[in-house]
Amino acid sequence: MTVNNGVTPGFTLHTGCVFSGKTEALIKELNETPYKKYEYLLIRPASEKKKTQNQVTTHSGMVLIADPIQQASDVLYRDLSKFQIIAFDAMQFFDIGIVDVVRKLVRDGKRVIGTGINLTWEEKPFGSMPLLLTYATSIETHMAVCSVCGEGNASRSQRIVDSTEEMLIGNNYHEARCVEHYVTD
Repeated sequence: MTVNNGVTPGFTLHTGCVFSGKTEALIKELNETPYKKYEYLLIRPASEKKKTQNQVTTHSGMVLIADPIQQASDVLYRDLSKFQIIAFDAMQFFDIGIVDVVRKLVRDGKRVIGTGINLTWEEKPFGSMPLLLTYATSIETHMAVCSVCGEGNASRSQRIVDSTEEMLIGNNYHEARCVEHYVTD
């Protein structure tokens, strides 16, 4: 089924640990063929406090304008008629309503592309990510370079500060680690 000016409805989810290139892959996907010619709306969670609330940035310096929203359902109250693609960064930080929002957007003929960390620093499923993974029509799992051994097989987010807060944003709180060098205690 191809609708919405040539875009095939579906949901691509880029997942992995911190520093694995998920957001970079999202930005490249939006700016390169085949999606370059389509209008898109990029959404980020307002709860993810960053220096610039209206941008999505990568660790390599890529930047795109993004709309911060409080609740996942907020996107449904916007006029989405001119957008063929709806993209979400950091989906793990959205409320559980993100699952129904994605399903509705796809049923309405939109192409949805998202990013999200699949496991918390405690190696538990992160937010709505397990459900989002089940509804994705395409899953891209990204690996990072392990901060201990330097191998490109890091799949865990190691917290390196003494804090139990769920949401710590920034480069100084986590490292990418392979399974061998991930410390559980």
